[in-house]
Amino acid sequence: MYTIAYSFLGIIGMIFLQLPLYIYYKRKDKEKDADRMSARAILLKGSITLVAVLFGGAAWYAFAAEKTTPPGWFVFSFWPVIGLIVCMLADIILEIAFLAGMGLFFLGHICYILYFIQIADISLQSVFLFILTESIMVTYFLRFRKKLGRTTPAYLLYGSLILVTFSIGAMLPFTAGESGLLPAMAAVMLVISDYMLAYQIIVKRSDFREVVLLGFYWGGQFLMAMSIFYPVFLYCR
Repeated sequence: MYTIAYSFLGIIGMIFLQLPLYIYYKRKDKEKDADRMSARAILLKGSITLVAVLFGGAAWYAFAAEKTTPPGWFVFSFWPVIGLIVCMLADIILEIAFLAGMGLFFLGHICYILYFIQIADISLQSVFLFILTESIMVTYFLRFRKKLGRTTPAYLLYGSLILVTFSIGAMLPFTAGESGLLPAMAAVMLVISDYMLAYQIIVKRSDFREVVLLGFYWGGQFLMAMSIFYPVFLYCR
């Protein structure tokens, strides 16, 4: 009971308290025509992902200290916790050095992919899904190669990586059963947020779309943490 209550408090705090505050301070900085986001807004941005990190870290500690007996179907992994920490750092660094931040997000997705592979083997369906979505992604991004210029290969590389995350993650409920449900939802939400962000940057910006994509992003990160938090603490001794 407490496990579910704590998780609800966490997601409510992230989406309905921290996210609106972050949007408020970010737009306030924009109104001042600041070249960069204020330190207050940047730290607040990082603190939202920190909530997911704390939940994942608590699960890691409880499991490592043998304070819990998870169900037989559960496969514990430290990769989502590492991925969450890397993404938290990326949230902060992205506002200071964009390319460095994107590089960290790249590493974060690799951590999640390693987590998915640890849960279940890569299925043939995942391969077909990747080929299909990769074809669509490349065709779409090449329409903007003049606008993207030298960054086109970087967008294609990052876009391909997150489609690997999506293709493997989306199939986890079928390949890993119960343990794949939350990671699959997390993968789908994170990929949606990434492609909405790409649309924001390349095509057209929208304040409403920014709020939606951030909701998907932090919702996905929270579900990634819950994928190990729930099995560990719901069965805690």
